[in-house]
Amino acid sequence: MLVTFYRTDEDSEPYFYAVHDRQGNLFAPYSLTVTWGTELSAGREKVFTFSTRGELDAKLREIIDQRLRDGYRVLYSYFRRGEHRKLRARIRRASAS
Repeated sequence: MLVTFYRTDEDSEPYFYAVHDRQGNLFAPYSLTVTWGTELSAGREKVFTFSTRGELDAKLREIIDQRLRDGYRVLYSYFRRGEHRKLRARIRRASAS
């Protein structure tokens, strides 16, 4: 899963926020990595680890909802087949607006 958000500041400079679960973690069975900054390939990074898939899903919903409230729009999203149906629908609705 990968979701990339963007917004522009007063000077029309882009700002990106990306969330993905592609990185494994040695310390927990589930993890999310978020990156943010003014460039897609560089910036700050934070890794969240979780004991259960439910905890990961709850954090993912929280992140998506917060980014949308903060004025971000969806630039790109990718979900593996059958993954996160409810989140995919939420992302599509946000992209349409």
